[in-house]
Amino acid sequence: MKLRPDTEAASKAIGRTATTITKGGSNRGRGKNVSITWDGICTMLETALVSPETMIQYIEASQDERNAIKSSAGWYQACATDGGHRTAQTLYPRSIITIDVDEPDPALWEKVKPGSLETLAPYEYFAHIT
Repeated sequence: MKLRPDTEAASKAIGRTATTITKGGSNRGRGKNVSITWDGICTMLETALVSPETMIQYIEASQDERNAIKSSAGWYQACATDGGHRTAQTLYPRSIITIDVDEPDPALWEKVKPGSLETLAPYEYFAHIT
């Protein structure tokens, strides 16, 4: 992502600032609080983890099978959690907002690609579509 010249210095400072997120594995309710920088988050999201089943196989799978597929690559919560338990009662305040779109319109990328969200212009953001 190429940054606008007026944001490069701020971006370097943001990239080195650590925040805490919770990362989990196959257990969708338990994870571990980890300290990570913005640069680390961007690196973590750069490569999509693609499971081997086709979309048809996924759609035809039972809910338990779908949950197993979704959790096979692990998960992250963009904030710390109390004791690593992911429930509404154990989440700490966050400084990261995530947006998950399950069935995006093909034109969505044009709306969220870097530089196109004017309301986010003063902020550092990472847009990722798989």
